[in-house]
Order: sequence, then C-alpha cells, then structure tokens
Amino acid sequence: MEPKFVLLIILYFPCGFVASAQTEITGRVVDHISGRYLQDVRVGFEGNAEYVLTDEGGYFNLNLLPQNEEVLCFELKGYKKLRLPVKLESTLQQLDLGSLELSKLDEIGIKNDWAELNEFELEADQYEVENVAGILSAGKDLFSRTAAYDFGSNFFRPRFLGSEHGIVMLNGVVLNKIDSGRPEWSNWGGLNDALRQQEIYAPMQSSPYNLGGLSSGINMISGASLQQKGLKFSSALSNKNYQSRVMTTFSSGSLEHGWAYMFSASFRYGDEGFRSGTNYKGYSFLASVDKQLGDKHHLNATFIYAFNTKGKTSPMTQEVYELKGIAYNSYWGFQQDQKRNSREKRILEPIFQLNHSYYINKKTRIYNHFTYQDGIRASSRLDYGGGRLLKESETVVGGGMNPDPTYYQKLPSYFLRDPNNPDFGRAYLAEKEFRQKGQVNWDELYAANMNSTFGHNAVYTLYDDHQDSKL
Repeated sequence: MEPKFVLLIILYFPCGFVASAQTEITGRVVDHISGRYLQDVRVGFEGNAEYVLTDEGGYFNLNLLPQNEEVLCFELKGYKKLRLPVKLESTLQQLDLGSLELSKLDEIGIKNDWAELNEFELEADQYEVENVAGILSAGKDLFSRTAAYDFGSNFFRPRFLGSEHGIVMLNGVVLNKIDSGRPEWSNWGGLNDALRQQEIYAPMQSSPYNLGGLSSGINMISGASLQQKGLKFSSALSNKNYQSRVMTTFSSGSLEHGWAYMFSASFRYGDEGFRSGTNYKGYSFLASVDKQLGDKHHLNATFIYAFNTKGKTSPMTQEVYELKGIAYNSYWGFQQDQKRNSREKRILEPIFQLNHSYYINKKTRIYNHFTYQDGIRASSRLDYGGGRLLKESETVVGGGMNPDPTYYQKLPSYFLRDPNNPDFGRAYLAEKEFRQKGQVNWDELYAANMNSTFGHNAVYTLYDDHQDSKL
C-alpha cells in the first residue's frame, strides 16, 4: 500500500503546480507622437492596489494568477490613462503585449479648451450669433480646426449644418434641448478638466448609444475611475469673454474595493470682455463617484451644477461698424456711472445622473441611465410698448420710441434714404449724436416712466424671457 501512496503523490503534485502557475505579462510603453520610451508608467489591474513601474527602456513585467477577464491600466502624469481589457487562459504562461502607445492630454480628441475659446458664442441663444456648427467636428486636422475655431459659423458652416444637427451626450445620454435641438454648453461650462474624456463620432456615424446625426457627435465621459489620478489647479487671464478664471480638479483614481471619486470646480469673472458692456460671472461644480461591483457591474453617479450670467452683445451693420468700431455694443448704457447691460442671459440647469453598466460578455453590454435636469433660462430685454388699453377697441395706445441707439431712424442713413432729396443737416446731427453717445440712456427711460401720462402704466419696462426646463 505504501508504494501506491507515494506514487499518487508524485503524479498529482505536478498537476496542482500547473493549475496554480502565474501568467507573465510583458510589454513596452512609448510616446504616441515621438516614440520615446516612457519610464515610471504605472501598470496595474483596475481595482487592484498592486502595480509595477516601467524601466528606462519602457519595459514592464507583471505576474498574476489568471482570471476570467481583467482590465490592465497604464497611468503616467501628463498622459491619458490607457485601459486595456485582457482575457487570460489558465494554461497561458506568458503574454507579450508588444509596444503600447500613450497620448499626451493636449493631443487627445478635439482641442481641450474648446469650451473656453468660444464660450460666448457657444452659449448664445437662437437670436444671437452662434459659433457651434463646426465645433463638434474640430479634430486634429487643419481644415476642421480652422473652420471651427478661426472662421466660425458666421463665415463658414461645414456642409451648412448648425449645432442642432449634431449630438452632444453625457455618458451616453443626449443633452440637446428638445425645444431648439441645440446643446446648452453653459450647462457644463468651466469643467474642461473633468470632462476631457470624450468620444468623437463622425457625421451620420452610429454610436453605442444612438444612431447619430447629420453632423458630428460627442460623448463626454464623467466616470471617476477613468480620470487621471491627481490634483490639478489652473488660472487664466483673457480679454475675450471673461477676464479671469480659476479651476481646480481632484481625482482619486481607482481605489480599493472598486471605489473612485472626482471633484472639479471653477470660477470665471469679468467686468467687461472684448466687446464693451459685456459683464460675466460663472461658477461650476462637478462631483462623480464610481463603484465597481464584481467583474460585470459598474455604477456611476454624476452631479453638475453650473451657473452663469453674462451681458449680451448686439449685431452690427456696416454703417454702425464704421461709426463706432468693432468693440461697440449697443445694449448697455451708464446708470449712476456704472455700465448696465439691458440684455443679460442667466442660466442655471443642474444635472444629476445615475449610470449602470452590465458586461454580459465580450460582445454584449447593457447600459442603464437615469438623468434629471431642472432649472431656468432667462434673457432680459427692454420693452417700449407701454401705454393704456382702449377697452372699446382692445388696443394699446401710447408707448415710447425704440431705446436701441442703433434703431434705423436714429442713424445718418435714415436722413439720406431719398437720393433726390437728402437731408444732410439732420444726417450730420444724427452722426454727431451717435458718435458722442450711442448707448442706452437709462436716465431718459426712468424719466419717461415718472412723467407718464397713462396713469400707473410704465412706458418702458425691463423684463425677462423666462423658461423653466426639465429633462
């Protein structure tokens, strides 16, 4: 009996050794553009605290027990985090991944400061000049960048498509407004660092979330576990839309037990931008929490709170441009030695989102989303139709003259409209008045209301086009 017992031990021991053998994973990490070997790249599996660092030649060597499927992560400060799904067989002893490329953060997708360079135009409503037609398709190529950032929709629209023809998503949920079809970029303005993980889709290209649109599409990803780990602080000065901006972002990266979180906040302020009378104030906050449940389920909760108020700018005809210059804005005027804009836009529409991903197998995934958005959009303007109501005819009589200094009856061209009988004298006086003043006269508006002959009815009123929104 004893020889048989010894023989069994000899036979079964090698079998147990093979079953518990580790798999060796090797590879080299290089820069996407220069091909330079990257040292000290953190290489480890998602949800696992253990990791290794690449050497001077960019090589790494990782040993682990085989699992069904793992996600291998490569992280280096200044570079986009690379996530590589790896499926290991129990009999696999060595896996060589070859050369892996990491891209710098300022080389990824569209230009990182897309929301800052053209934020004033991006936040415009349908009555203002917009500059969002080409922004979604602005990638690395020279044509797309020039069309979107330099020309803008004022001069060039790729394929004559506006912003309503593109799709903007947050974690796969479409954020285009139902009433206009346009995205409201100010709902997440100032959160560039937190939303820099983006998926770009070509025109008429389907995505895992929808069938796509006539123009390009973009999906902003707020998952905390996908962000670059660390703390970032930045400040900027500008003379376009606002004068100063402060922004900070902290990301924990993947922690033990599958947790990850990220916070981002920014503040932007300006007494006046490039165009006169364009005051600006905005502050934004984003919080994102991730939880990995086993190998197949992933949860994410995202909250975005972004408020901003800004003074609008007026369009100009060639005549107004020649008389007042490119920085002129007819919407403001002095009130007690302070510039006051008659047309201000205020937006506050917080977004709360819950996301669940179920990885059934390598080819099948199920996404569940819950998104709630509630808030206000308000745009102020002057009304000059005040007067009194004639009950007999149900009409309003009275009212004041258009307070806009660029009203056509206040410009020199109005008195020169008849080529056979031009009034050069009044045209000269109109030009002199417009050059010297040419702004909203708040004192005259208050005086007209105080001296109104229509009882308690005001001649001029400042009101809001107010819209409550829910998603």
